[in-house]
Amino acid sequence: MSTATDWYEAGCARDCTNQHTKHWGRCAYAPESARREPTVIIGGVETAEDGYGEIIMRSVPLSAWNDLITVAKWVSRGRSMAFDPDPDIAPRYPDAAARRALGALDDAGILNRPGTHDG
Repeated sequence: MSTATDWYEAGCARDCTNQHTKHWGRCAYAPESARREPTVIIGGVETAEDGYGEIIMRSVPLSAWNDLITVAKWVSRGRSMAFDPDPDIAPRYPDAAARRALGALDDAGILNRPGTHDG
């Protein structure tokens, strides 16, 4: 059991007043494995069940977002350059990066078309 000032002196949030929570960013004793992957939040408007627009927020892992940017840079070079290396972007066409990025967008529900989403 922590004392009244133990959590504060350790650098924890008030959540750890009685017992250390070990939540990343809140508890000084949180292990590295508790750290969450950085994300990018994408907002948009979808039609709700009542027919009106609602604001939605989707979270995409930052690594997938960066993969998407790499693919976009590669593709923006044009079809005739698709298989010519560009070390400033990627050593070769980023197939795996494209699949990871699209998978993450799909997991976040961003690729859903109207009438096809689950929630």
